Amino acid sequence: MTQQQQLFQTLQSTFGHTTLRPGQSEVIESILKGQSTIAIFATGAGKSLCYQLPAIMKQGVCLVVSPLLALMHEQRDYLQSKGVATACLDSTQSKEETLRIENAVRNNALKVLFISVERLNSQKARTLLSKSNISFLVIDEAHCISEWGHNFRPDYLKVAKYRHELGINQVLLLTATATNKVARDMAGKFDVTDQNIVRTGFYRRNLFLSAVHISESQKDEYLLAFLKKAKGAGIVYVTQQKQAEEVAKMITACGFPAEAFHASLQSEKKAQIQADFLTKVNLIVVATIAFGMGVDKPDVRWVLHYDMPKSIEGYSQEVGRAGRDGENAHCVALINNEKIATLENFVYAGALERESLIQLFNEIFGDPAKDYHLNEYDLAYKTNINQLVLKTLIVQLELQGYLQVNYSYFAELSIAFIQDKDKILAKYSPERQLFLTQLFSCFEFKKKWGLLSHQALSEQNIPLTKVQEVVEYLQNQQLIDVKVAKYTSVYSKPPQQVNINELVESFYQQSQIKEQGELARLRHLLKFFQLTSCYHKALASYFGDMHTPEQCGHCGVCSGKHLIVNVQESQELDIETIRNILRDASHFASQRGVNFSTHLKTLFLLGLNCPYFTKYKFRQLEGFGSLSGVKYDTAKALIMERAL
Repeated sequence: MTQQQQLFQTLQSTFGHTTLRPGQSEVIESILKGQSTIAIFATGAGKSLCYQLPAIMKQGVCLVVSPLLALMHEQRDYLQSKGVATACLDSTQSKEETLRIENAVRNNALKVLFISVERLNSQKARTLLSKSNISFLVIDEAHCISEWGHNFRPDYLKVAKYRHELGINQVLLLTATATNKVARDMAGKFDVTDQNIVRTGFYRRNLFLSAVHISESQKDEYLLAFLKKAKGAGIVYVTQQKQAEEVAKMITACGFPAEAFHASLQSEKKAQIQADFLTKVNLIVVATIAFGMGVDKPDVRWVLHYDMPKSIEGYSQEVGRAGRDGENAHCVALINNEKIATLENFVYAGALERESLIQLFNEIFGDPAKDYHLNEYDLAYKTNINQLVLKTLIVQLELQGYLQVNYSYFAELSIAFIQDKDKILAKYSPERQLFLTQLFSCFEFKKKWGLLSHQALSEQNIPLTKVQEVVEYLQNQQLIDVKVAKYTSVYSKPPQQVNINELVESFYQQSQIKEQGELARLRHLLKFFQLTSCYHKALASYFGDMHTPEQCGHCGVCSGKHLIVNVQESQELDIETIRNILRDASHFASQRGVNFSTHLKTLFLLGLNCPYFTKYKFRQLEGFGSLSGVKYDTAKALIMERAL
């Protein structure tokens, strides 16, 4: 039997298909030839089969790295239902389940193993994987690798390093939203040649794309009028979790079946909503961008962006969840001036100040002789750098050789005895009894729980790595319960002195470029909605697809509904009131040792949060958010011009 015959036999016997969609054949053949490949497929175009089929046909286990637990679990369940030996390694499993999966990996009993990028960061997980026969590595949502991508994940930067560490020769990168720039970045990180970048067309002729310019106060009225005409299940996308709850409640009160979906819901509730959405014909889900990944519902009849999306990539991904069955689907975006300013201001809220970088690098490299114990939560508050940005900086320091992680631990470790302590000790030899007695004495007990004292541990000269090993063993034996907090990584530093000034300038310039890229992405989206030419043509061209017709004939622009948005700021600025607000806030800041810079003053007036504001409760002060409708540039210029 030829490989081609085997391919189609497996396709039919396992998945029930007799043909492949456009692009799938090229990607699958490339993988079967042992070539690293990038697949840039429109949402719903069948990316998953591109690794599922070769995974079954190749020797060994296919390792799939994914940023989304829901997507991993959905794909695992699907493959298991097809008789493919599949498992997930992630944070949701019990100890027993984890041990069972680890044994399956050691015994090469799996064809597909999903792993979260956070779990891949664990040396223990990588040691396990190094002993298995990995056929090829798959990176799902691979645009997360690129800092130029719309949904960058700092931990993804290390996947290329882990690939070499594990000796994996072949990689498949999957994404629905890579521009040419992002694709080049991905290819460079994983040594993929241009001829092995496969793109499918982005034109979905059955999607009716349109945009409406509307004030914030009129949105609910428009939404309800839309729902009265709409047929079938649909998704309403909002920006904030609280908004999802409020809009879903309003819709339900008006007689439409609706559920709110966002990242803070319990796993069981999320699973129930996803299951209901798959089976119910008319259910409406009001969601943040957390919804849609891993939910393969072919008959979503409409998508409405209640808030303007943050990027063209995000918009493309979200409207792509409609009409996967090929039937017509309507996608409407509501655009208004207030939200444009808000989205721009969110970018500035995460901006880095030089002072924060100086604090960060002095904190880490101040004592070259000592290893640095890094807790991201504490360090974010100390330096006023939000955690995502901080994580990115730390990963970059690792990749550039300034830091090397040695081990990790929980700074707060508590135990409780399930069995009587003396009975536990009696199970072991006198030598081990002595060690356990010393170890247990390092825990300060209050009623049931005992918190580990690091000072006592140091006095007993017990290594922290040994504590972790013994505590994990006792927990697995069901002799103790364990609670942990404050995950801390211990880093070693280069022996030579680090030039902090050079480092600050380099990282600051990088952050400025990134910030301008984020703003450009947002402005590009606004420009897209105001086009006088076809939306479909522009959307496809953005992703490098030049084969779309000049006019689709049915989008908002082709139908003669050209959108015009005049971004104006109507808020009256009372200079004396603002001066008094900032005077009081500056006094509050100085009492707490905070340098109330122009940037922080601007964030305060706009009502934008940062670690300092959370730590010192600035939000409780009068005047916080008093210029919430104003753009960052306008507010900052006012503060500087009037010396406020």
